[in-house]
Amino acid sequence: MKSIAISSYLAPIQGSHSTYSTRVHLWQTGAKHECTLHFLHMLPPDIIVDPYELIDLHHSFNIFGVSNLELPVSAVQDFGTVLLLNASLPNRNENDIDITIDIPIHIRYGVPSSHNSHKTIEVKPPASFWACPTGSSEYVYDFPDIPSELYSPLKRAWPHPVSFFSAESMSTDTISIPVGGLEDLFYVELGTVGVIIVAFLYLLQKSVVVARTLQSQHFHED
Repeated sequence: MKSIAISSYLAPIQGSHSTYSTRVHLWQTGAKHECTLHFLHMLPPDIIVDPYELIDLHHSFNIFGVSNLELPVSAVQDFGTVLLLNASLPNRNENDIDITIDIPIHIRYGVPSSHNSHKTIEVKPPASFWACPTGSSEYVYDFPDIPSELYSPLKRAWPHPVSFFSAESMSTDTISIPVGGLEDLFYVELGTVGVIIVAFLYLLQKSVVVARTLQSQHFHED
């Protein structure tokens, strides 16, 4: 008998803001009382996850990677962000358990292109796995396939020795996002410089007016 079913999807699949949803159905035999269920999201550099939004999910989490949400994709490291989500399961005495975890995601400003107005980003499914106290189950354990530099930080995310095994695999989703055109870059930069100059001249004019007003008041007092 199958003890766990996991599915995921991305919606909407266009634009700069989306939600990655993971649905979990557990049968009673799959609700391992001594273990905890986790989802390891390996997000590309284009994807932003805001930790303040994750607090509202009521699931604990750990984030590794770039914390500056304002950086463009060209300024972040290649492996992007890693999100370790620790699922909070309801009463495991029930015969069936259904939960849905919705993760808000946002897209960083992309690199301008001279050929395409949109870019397709692949969002791989999370590695779903149980974390169990070592020796607590008869399963053969293995750690999820992740970059070696993240192994130690993830192991430190649990206060006790644990072992791992994959729960289920899912398909990859894609999202299409707009990107700027290189042919427009000159005009954007020119417009930016123009706005800065106008703002500077405006502030300079206001400063001169204030200075003359203060000087006039000083003469009247004398």
